[in-house]
Amino acid sequence: MRWRMAAKIAAMNMPPQRIARLTLVLIGLAGAGVWWMLDSASSPPSPAFDGLRAKQTVASSRPASIGGARQEGEAEETPVALEACEQAMRQQRRSRMEALAKAGDTDSRIARALLAMSTTNDPVDDELGTGLSMLKAAAQAAPGDAEAAWYYARYCASDGECDATEATATLVALEPDNLDGWLVALQLAQKRGDEVGVAKALEGGAKARYFDHRNGDSFMRATRALADLPVSPACSTPEYAEFLRDVWKLERQPRAEDFAMAQGMIAAMNELRAYAPLREACSVAKVARLDAGRGSACRSVLQRLSDGDLLIDRLIGETTMVELTADTGDGEHWRERLRRTHWMAEQARSLKPDFDAGMRRWTEGEVPTMQSELAAVAKSLPPADWLPSSERARSLVLTGRPPPEEKKPK
Repeated sequence: MRWRMAAKIAAMNMPPQRIARLTLVLIGLAGAGVWWMLDSASSPPSPAFDGLRAKQTVASSRPASIGGARQEGEAEETPVALEACEQAMRQQRRSRMEALAKAGDTDSRIARALLAMSTTNDPVDDELGTGLSMLKAAAQAAPGDAEAAWYYARYCASDGECDATEATATLVALEPDNLDGWLVALQLAQKRGDEVGVAKALEGGAKARYFDHRNGDSFMRATRALADLPVSPACSTPEYAEFLRDVWKLERQPRAEDFAMAQGMIAAMNELRAYAPLREACSVAKVARLDAGRGSACRSVLQRLSDGDLLIDRLIGETTMVELTADTGDGEHWRERLRRTHWMAEQARSLKPDFDAGMRRWTEGEVPTMQSELAAVAKSLPPADWLPSSERARSLVLTGRPPPEEKKPK
């Protein structure tokens, strides 16, 4: 919680126009998926490497680049339109949250919590903590609802001040065949140094019959909650429409559903996922062989992750399998898989980064969308001699191992 609140406070010290720009510019980055995480995906396990890094990068780097792209003459006129629209959307969001609170059903409770966690709310309360308490209430009000249990367990486990032990046990009991719940259990066991718990979570994950990480579910819930709201006159001015076309790269007029989807995406950016615990539990140092014990469980879990529809899932699964199979007959297979995934990620950077393309990644799945877009420009597969741009990724693709560490000066 503390790192997120620090980021929130820092953001609130920005001028209003920078906050408004950040709000809307984030959606352009959402379509980019995890391109900025490619080097990290091929790096050793680290507590910093979980679902949080991308969000920190977005919040810290993007506003300056957008601000720098604006012409000096625009700086005095445009921010007024941005802040007016942003304020109107905040008011609409508050009103809708009040209506959702009165509805009282589980779906409304979850949607209200997601909207409460939007980073564009007024900085009156700790909106992330408030949203988490709402998710807890939703889970308690519907004890047999797997969706409510998943939301509370997943968000609680990603918060340093929330004890997710009971929530995770409930989730695993409700969805024993879903790998995602076992990954949350692994995260908690790793955090408390419980090797027995880590082994149990890996075994449970290996036996899971499917992997439903509900990617995009929070986006869809938040979007649906706002979909019928009219576009405020403050968001319909010619100046604002011009700004949106510039930032969102739209070749059409903004539509009412665009605003709902943009706010839904921002709410969904609190959706966190931890990868460092799995990387650590299935590292070369912890796995002696892949055909028995922990190694066998790791293989099952990593193979399922490698077939996921999130780019980062594939990179994590394939990178770890490449390291584990460096000296086995399967090594060449996994190195080629990793090479193709890096190709997809790097080539996707050149695709048209507009609003519609970004939203398709949320609604249709990141990897399927990238694959179809690359196929349309005849870039589905890499040339035989192509290698990733990252030195670490190149070494893994060529040898199954990271590059030799540089010798430290004595």
